[in-house]
Amino acid sequence: MAIITVCSVAAAEAKSISVLADMPPDGNPYGELVMDSSGNLYGTTLYGGDSDHGTVFRRSPKGRLKIIHSFGVAADDGSEPVAGLVMDAAGNLYGTTLYGGAHQDCVQGCGAVFKISPDGTESVVYSFTGLSDGAHPATPLILDERGNLYGTAQEGGTGNCAQGCGVIFKISPKGQETVLYAFAGDADGAQPTSGLLLDRQGNYIGETGQGGDSGNGTIYKLSKRGVKKTLYSFAAGNDGAFPTSGLIMDGAGNLYGTTYGGGSAAGDGTVFRLSPTGKETVLHAFTANPDGAFPAGRLTLEDNGALLGTTPLGGGGQGTVFKITPEGTESIVYAFSGVADGGGPEGGLTKDSAGNLDGTARFGGANGGGTLFRLKR
Repeated sequence: MAIITVCSVAAAEAKSISVLADMPPDGNPYGELVMDSSGNLYGTTLYGGDSDHGTVFRRSPKGRLKIIHSFGVAADDGSEPVAGLVMDAAGNLYGTTLYGGAHQDCVQGCGAVFKISPDGTESVVYSFTGLSDGAHPATPLILDERGNLYGTAQEGGTGNCAQGCGVIFKISPKGQETVLYAFAGDADGAQPTSGLLLDRQGNYIGETGQGGDSGNGTIYKLSKRGVKKTLYSFAAGNDGAFPTSGLIMDGAGNLYGTTYGGGSAAGDGTVFRLSPTGKETVLHAFTANPDGAFPAGRLTLEDNGALLGTTPLGGGGQGTVFKITPEGTESIVYAFSGVADGGGPEGGLTKDSAGNLDGTARFGGANGGGTLFRLKR
């Protein structure tokens, strides 16, 4: 592990955001947004809706916000979606819910994978049992060209964890689930808390929030044949700990992500790079103010090599959008006030065709339930 900067912070950039929508009072969006070819934005709220078990919403290019599904109204429906959505070529949306589903062996249900058709009809594709198949999925899905869905569930499976150490799963278009890998805990990793990244060779790359050599999480690779390899184990301290955001990859095969803890004496998290040879470099260690704290969303890689992301805290207290140059200098692109503009952004940023960056803030706004925002470029 190498460190190229511990706290190199440039002056804040003079950027502003526009509020695209004020969420309902009980909304609280956490995940990334997805945009269709017409410019509609889709996302989820953890709470709110007709039963206060979360929603899927659409924001039109003209600014109209519409709830297209409320979870928990129908029996066996999912409940409390944390992650963002994935869209197929036909305009169907797919996502996960942390709770709910048809199986109540877990408290509040073991979670589900759902589908929403273009006309707004929701169906549960798969309900987790909490046993060997997994439980409590909290990450976005990825979709292959055959319509198979891939993701992670943070509990269930096997291993030496009290509720199971989590699984990597595949779900066919007919709703059949296959466990591709069950984590064993300890050095193998536990609680896969990020979505998957598919590399050029067809390997699945992800993170566990626990386990590894020091218990602080891992980066792993799962081959198409089901062979799992630990690419890196976090050691905490300056190294970072508890990766949760999901990874991105550049053209040279370097992986970039964030850790929710570690990185400095303050333990406010890091941005890191992992080379194809397994060398980890901490690009930035957060110290809360002025640079942000506890990054949890997926990073965005610019053409010039700069990284953009969000922190739910720091930068004055209500969260930030930050930028890190390839040399490791961090600057605050925007610091949230927690009032009209929202606060506490947890998810990653979505880039539109004009290069603008769209995101979600968990609280604040006109109704107190968070905002959808756009950072114009």
